[in-house]
Amino acid sequence: MIRKFLLSLLKHKHVRRPWSGVFGRSYLRADETWPIWLDLGDIHGPSSFILKNGLLPYEGESFEALRPFLNGKGTFVDAGANIGPFTLRAAVGRPDLTVAAFEPHPLLRGLLENNVRLHGLDNVRVFAAGLGRERGRLVLH
Repeated sequence: MIRKFLLSLLKHKHVRRPWSGVFGRSYLRADETWPIWLDLGDIHGPSSFILKNGLLPYEGESFEALRPFLNGKGTFVDAGANIGPFTLRAAVGRPDLTVAAFEPHPLLRGLLENNVRLHGLDNVRVFAAGLGRERGRLVLH
């Protein structure tokens, strides 16, 4: 199933653009305003949706519901930031806001950090940790 998904990417219109490319499991999807690094192994999560539809439609209603809370100076906490769809939208839309993005998975955190650098966001701090009720260690799959 994953092989079929990856082969379908070769037919995807964004792959042919000179500023898009596949590097290992990572993919740079560059559309009109929101270039973003994606995880090609994520066939059921944000990367798969964003690859097909772009960043702005991803969880659009959820982000719009959050928008009223992003007023004034403060900190936006993105718990389980993944590759950063909420982190990027909050940080770019509100440069006076501090964004704390928590992502424990090394691959996803690496893509998140690449996305923060790609957009030149000085107001984002990425943490190599998950958030939970108790302190401890878990195995990530």
